[in-house]
Amino acid sequence: MRRRKSVTNALAQHALETITSEKIQVSNFQNAVKGFLRHCRIKGLSPDTVKFYDKELKQTGRALAEINAPLLDIRKIKTSHIEQFIDINKV
Repeated sequence: MRRRKSVTNALAQHALETITSEKIQVSNFQNAVKGFLRHCRIKGLSPDTVKFYDKELKQTGRALAEINAPLLDIRKIKTSHIEQFIDINKV
């Protein structure tokens, strides 16, 4: 049991390092969406679910562009951008 646990820990650590390095590289909205959809496919979500997410995220990107949110560097998106996004998308 001890070996299995150490292998599991090593895999988890490798996955964390990979995710962390990918987060540093992902800075624009389009790359973030691509990474998220890739993660969904790897996770085994149905193709219809991934397609739905893709469609919704494209719409979200257009709405964020309308309010001039910084899509080229998503780390600069502020609470005020999210509040504007929510306000204009209220039904």
